[in-house]
Amino acid sequence: MDGEHLTHNHPPSESPTEHPGARKLDPKAIAAVKALEENGVSVKETLEILHRENPNVRFLPRDIYNARAAIKRDPSRVEPTALESLPTFYKKPPMTFEEKLRAELRTEVANAQAEAERTKEQWKKEVEDLKEQLRQKDVIIKKFEMFIDICNERVMIRREELAEGESSTSASG
Repeated sequence: MDGEHLTHNHPPSESPTEHPGARKLDPKAIAAVKALEENGVSVKETLEILHRENPNVRFLPRDIYNARAAIKRDPSRVEPTALESLPTFYKKPPMTFEEKLRAELRTEVANAQAEAERTKEQWKKEVEDLKEQLRQKDVIIKKFEMFIDICNERVMIRREELAEGESSTSASG
């Protein structure tokens, strides 16, 4: 037998409840997944709710995604009796078109506000960077002006020395 096919692509499950067979969602959990998805609840939140209700079974995010996909492929998988036994939290009526539109618009407004805030922060940072560059350039300009002053002073001293030298040679000559 070939040794290549004797290895598994993942470590063994740490407990029997982590085995995929043990993580199979029961009809009530499937109904909850469907109801929560219809109400816009995220996979992460759905997972937290299912873990609270079934603390012995450690569902994974992919279990929720798989259940959602299976429900979309075959809605008859959800038993009507399982939906009836759900708490009212899961049975929130589906959103109307207007409610969905408002929720979408609220999300868009929130995203736009967040983007505006990010842009504002970037702008402030750019302005501060430019101000710092100006401060550094001012320091360089001051040093250059001091250098020019020193050079001018040396030129003036040299002129005076030359003028004194000419007057002493013309007086003696």
